[in-house]
Amino acid sequence: MTQHKNSNDDDKLQNEAKSIGDADQTDSQSWQNFMAAHSEDFKDIESSSTAKRFKRKIQRESKTAALTVKDLPQSSFTDSNSRYGRGPRDFTSSWLDTDTIMDQESPFVPPNPSFDKPSASFILYSVLAIIGIIGLVSALFVHPLPTFLGPLAALCTLLGISGLIYSRQDFHQRKDPDDDGARV
Repeated sequence: MTQHKNSNDDDKLQNEAKSIGDADQTDSQSWQNFMAAHSEDFKDIESSSTAKRFKRKIQRESKTAALTVKDLPQSSFTDSNSRYGRGPRDFTSSWLDTDTIMDQESPFVPPNPSFDKPSASFILYSVLAIIGIIGLVSALFVHPLPTFLGPLAALCTLLGISGLIYSRQDFHQRKDPDDDGARV
């Protein structure tokens, strides 16, 4: 490869020829001196046809919109199923945030209702219904049993379910005299 030609001999920089008086000038003063020295050249450049064409082009560009509707995809106006919400109520946080929210203290106390002990008839009818259903299923899969087990399991199922339904007729959750039936 060819090396760049060094036009500065003896490693001297071109700007080293400053006088001692120039060292006291600030950058703005140096710039003002440069502008004054080359003002004729800048006026020629400013009045050139290329500069005028450039100014007209900049004015036209500034009048056009930076972003038009056609530049945006249609989904930015109509896609309601996007991953990110469109408004403050559409925003949903990550499911990982539920731990911190659930760990915060809350005035909510879950209800702890008192249940009555189940009656003997309820337990009897529940056991009959469960035995009957298990017997019907086993009668389907065990070949020699359906003639004897089928009718017996069907009778247990009918008695158990009908007894459970009948025992629920007088069921009340609360027996308070001021209970009007309203539930929250």
